[in-house]
Amino acid sequence: MGKMKEVALQEQERRNYSPDYREPSNLQQALKLIQSNLKAPKGQFNSFGRYNYRSAEDILEALKPLLKQNSLTLTITENTIELGGYLILESTLTLMISYPFVLSLNRVTC
Repeated sequence: MGKMKEVALQEQERRNYSPDYREPSNLQQALKLIQSNLKAPKGQFNSFGRYNYRSAEDILEALKPLLKQNSLTLTITENTIELGGYLILESTLTLMISYPFVLSLNRVTC
């Protein structure tokens, strides 16, 4: 059995036995589910300003299970560019949708 087919079968089994799984009908519905269910606690503390905050890592950690539940993958690519004599960190987020038994992936880049 090919690796792609094996992964697709495992994903199908997960969906069949996961009571909290809901197949999104489209990207917009999947994003609504994620946004309404995302809970990212403020896990960091700034001792100088004496306030709690959430880091990007805290948000991504809370986001991972929701992405998996909705068959989405988020990839972050960072590049340093020079703009007007200043170095700027440019981040690109790529959201990929994958469904079982489908070999092609739809890709949305923000």
